[in-house]
Amino acid sequence: MSTAVLHPLTERILAGQAPEPLCRAAARGALPVPPEDLLCARVWLAENASEGIASACHDALRDQPAGEIVPLLSDRPCPAEVLAFLARVRTDDESLMTALIQNPAASDATLAELAASAPAAVLERLVDNQQRLLSAPELVRALEINPALPAAARVRLRDILEEIERRERKERAAALAASLPAETAVETPTEVVPAVDTAPEPAAAESTAEPDTGTAEAEVEEEPGAGQDLLTRILSMSVPEKTKLAWKGNREERAILVRDTSKLVSLSVLKSPKLTEGEVETIAGMRNVVDDVLRVIAESRDWAKSYAIIHALCKNPKAPVRKILTFMSRLSNRDLRLLGTDRNVPEVVRTTARRFYVARTDTKTKRPGKKK
Repeated sequence: MSTAVLHPLTERILAGQAPEPLCRAAARGALPVPPEDLLCARVWLAENASEGIASACHDALRDQPAGEIVPLLSDRPCPAEVLAFLARVRTDDESLMTALIQNPAASDATLAELAASAPAAVLERLVDNQQRLLSAPELVRALEINPALPAAARVRLRDILEEIERRERKERAAALAASLPAETAVETPTEVVPAVDTAPEPAAAESTAEPDTGTAEAEVEEEPGAGQDLLTRILSMSVPEKTKLAWKGNREERAILVRDTSKLVSLSVLKSPKLTEGEVETIAGMRNVVDDVLRVIAESRDWAKSYAIIHALCKNPKAPVRKILTFMSRLSNRDLRLLGTDRNVPEVVRTTARRFYVARTDTKTKRPGKKK
């Protein structure tokens, strides 16, 4: 297990040379070493020590508060073996998995294993790490086949898949061009030149030259964009450029820009005349947009007329609670019942949904039973 400079006691444990009392002290958390050393020692013992000590370390790592482990993953380098162990033992711990996903030491294999078994909240955090996904297609495939991936995250994943496929097509085209004979590039101009020179009249030559020049300029302008993938191109833009693209761009570009950390950019997406109701429904279910985006959607009279949009907002823990409570009376009994058991939404939303559901079902039950 590779890590930074370790305490001598930790080194003895990781080398398999520590006596049993020292190992038991580590399992109990009584080893006088830094917290990051204790974490490494416990992981090693959980996988290599005798059954009793291994079981004690496994239980300790499973029950240790996430608040004690997260700083060890975020503030300093952490061995990949420790991250892999935690990904198996603490899969359901969203805060811990978020820190793990953001740690560059986590291997693609660890994240792919996590993508195959993690709950929806953790999967969303994986999809948020777009730069990592673009460099790890196998991780994208693992996310794609997981049925627990939420619909909004699946839309974002589709954008990333398209970028990966675009890169692969570009690489294949470059490889094909490199494999062509050198003579092909020489013969092409000699065949084209006579066709350009045989113009019957000077006026006609001028008229044909102007479109050709425009076409050449257009090709020159398109080449830089074609040489960059969509996400990289958008990330390199300034805020004014992103704002303009949010207004005039296509669906894929809006799906990326609405998650921009700049409110000016993300809110510009909502003002785009090309924005569809289906896109707004998807955005209403996103948890990685700035709060103002969800607030604007919730306060829009036009969008609030859509049942699908208000339903997506009600299920989003980041949506403004005050507006959510006003939408509650419009939800169907089935959606109220499910919302009342959803542990991802705030307690007040869950409680109010249960109260509405009970009030409706009780009323329906009591109506037929009139006493004479």
